[in-house]
Amino acid sequence: MQQMKDKYNINVEGQHYFVKQNDKLVPVWDLRSSGENAGNPNAIVFAEKVKNAPSPDGPQNVDWVELKKLSGGLANLVYRVDTVNGQPPSTVSSSLDFVPALTINMIFFIVHPRQ
Repeated sequence: MQQMKDKYNINVEGQHYFVKQNDKLVPVWDLRSSGENAGNPNAIVFAEKVKNAPSPDGPQNVDWVELKKLSGGLANLVYRVDTVNGQPPSTVSSSLDFVPALTINMIFFIVHPRQ
């Protein structure tokens, strides 16, 4: 993460990745390793898609999406909007452990107060 700061002057507050759970890929937002949430074991959310909509700016951009929490304490709802690019490549080498897809988007984390 320091490389992003050094090379591009971008502060990285966490990571977004996918894990396999019950034969499904589950998106994860993990903010436990740096920034104001460093060391907070609850600064993570595993989520599932509720609904999506095509980007109004064209098919080269990944869909806008609403997700709900499966587990974790970071958020109850996650919204990905204002996407720019991010479509995965049409073919992927089986030797890769990950699929790089550069995208710029806005992520909102919604936490409802406890009752």
